[in-house]
Amino acid sequence: MSGPKPGQQMVKLKLIDEENNSVSYLAYEENKQKYFSTVENEKDAAVFYKKPYKGADYYTTYPKKGKSGLRIDYHTGGGEVYGQQHESAANSWELKDEYFVPRMTGGLSLKLCPSDSTYQTCLFCSARLTPFKVTEIDLGTYK
Repeated sequence: MSGPKPGQQMVKLKLIDEENNSVSYLAYEENKQKYFSTVENEKDAAVFYKKPYKGADYYTTYPKKGKSGLRIDYHTGGGEVYGQQHESAANSWELKDEYFVPRMTGGLSLKLCPSDSTYQTCLFCSARLTPFKVTEIDLGTYK
């Protein structure tokens, strides 16, 4: 059975969109593409379990009890942020100057961003879009 390990730090991610003067939280609702989205209420936000890796962290959520977790990752072609089931294929992330950035970007300044489209609700990892300012809400450690 998969799941978080005792001692892992638990967090929620608060997203501040300064361009639209709004606050939301990173969330996951089951969908075919495994895209992450945002919610307005903190209580509806996904809980992430952090696992340190080379100066950054894997952020994993477990939307279905007893199932494999989904790690925050992004498609290198289009930049869509989605849930990767395999740790070996996922990016680790870090907070840099209030921005959520993938550890391995090959020198690109990619950051977690909202969509610039009204019909596409997924999030993006982009150097072009205006990024969220991100803070972690510490929920303690998993026991």
